[in-house]
Amino acid sequence: MSRIEKLKTLLSWIDQVDSEAHLEAMPGFDRDHVDSLIDLGQAADPEDLNEALSMAREWIATVPDAIKADVGPVPAACWPIFNGHAEVLHTIIAALRFWQSNGMCDPYKRTPEFQDLATGGDEVTSLCAEDLDELIEQLNFESGVL
Repeated sequence: MSRIEKLKTLLSWIDQVDSEAHLEAMPGFDRDHVDSLIDLGQAADPEDLNEALSMAREWIATVPDAIKADVGPVPAACWPIFNGHAEVLHTIIAALRFWQSNGMCDPYKRTPEFQDLATGGDEVTSLCAEDLDELIEQLNFESGVL
């Protein structure tokens, strides 16, 4: 699911919250800005999309459980892969940084077993250092533990 699709899914859920519902200390949320990002589609700045996703997730996280029950299940797009498991997310990021810091982005520095793992048995090209940086950034922004 693309960031735009995730954002649309989260906004759809947010729109179902009764405007008369009592919501305490809700974080700021600039809906016009988010709507403009959706209108831009793939041309939208990825960092702006990450920030909008974070804002939407934070907004949903602060909705009281009783109101969530009335609205219905929170969409899966709200819950990152590592929902509630910060130690899993941070261990994976640490392992990726360890891989990178030991020069393992260079295929010639890997054992055959690691080369096989990194390429899915030579089905794909493994990530270079820059790709790994981007992946870690995505994990940090899109998979922030709620």
